[in-house]
Amino acid sequence: MAASGGSQGGAQPQADSPWEWVVAGIGALLVSAVIAFLAYEAVTFEGSPPDIVVRVDSVSHVGGGYLVHLQARNRGGTTASSVGIEAELRTAAGEVETRSVDIDYIPAHSLRHAGVVFGEDPRGRPLEVRTTGFDLP
Repeated sequence: MAASGGSQGGAQPQADSPWEWVVAGIGALLVSAVIAFLAYEAVTFEGSPPDIVVRVDSVSHVGGGYLVHLQARNRGGTTASSVGIEAELRTAAGEVETRSVDIDYIPAHSLRHAGVVFGEDPRGRPLEVRTTGFDLP
């Protein structure tokens, strides 16, 4: 008896579509780019210590006084944790008001925001802000 028309063993394989090659090339290019990027990051890792720079962003009046908005930027290549920031305001009477705030962590090359509240308006008065210390995680 002769086999009916569904013979699978003698069929010729179909040629690959040009689109299959295009997609395969794009996939290979993406994988190669990721590997190259990771290798570059591993070789050029900047292990410099944290470099915290604090500046006054703005001042706004709130119910309990004047809120000084601070920006703390870590320009270093390592994360800093438990970052202490101190702000000193010289009042109209010549006294020094000191406020402090802690930021949990500031990753390398990033920015975090904080705030301190003073009783007197700090605009137009000497206001110093500085980092008092940090831990390395």
